[in-house]
Amino acid sequence: MQTFPRVRVLAQFRLVPFKSSQTTYSWQQGAALASWYIARVRASDTTPASHAAQMEVYRRLGPAGRVRLAASLSADTRELTRAGIRSRHPAYTDEEVDLALRRVLYGDDLVGRAWPGRSLIEP
Repeated sequence: MQTFPRVRVLAQFRLVPFKSSQTTYSWQQGAALASWYIARVRASDTTPASHAAQMEVYRRLGPAGRVRLAASLSADTRELTRAGIRSRHPAYTDEEVDLALRRVLYGDDLVGRAWPGRSLIEP
């Protein structure tokens, strides 16, 4: 079972891990906490009316719609990152672009362990 460290919400609405690592949330509890946080904390550049409208749209989407939206945003972000890598390094092959993207997404340590023998190229 995936778990998340237990957190407390401060008056400033920052999430801070408890000092005790004994208590963890299940992924369902973590998701519930994230939903609570997102619904009650708005970006500083968003008006209360805009935030309320956005939350209503998310509610109407339902769980499946929110998953589709998140997947679409994730795919778009990856494509934008790939485009940035290609613009900085036009000589990279598709495989090198993918490796540079993995480095951005997963970090040097994980990429080095998952693809040993491959040099870490600049993203």
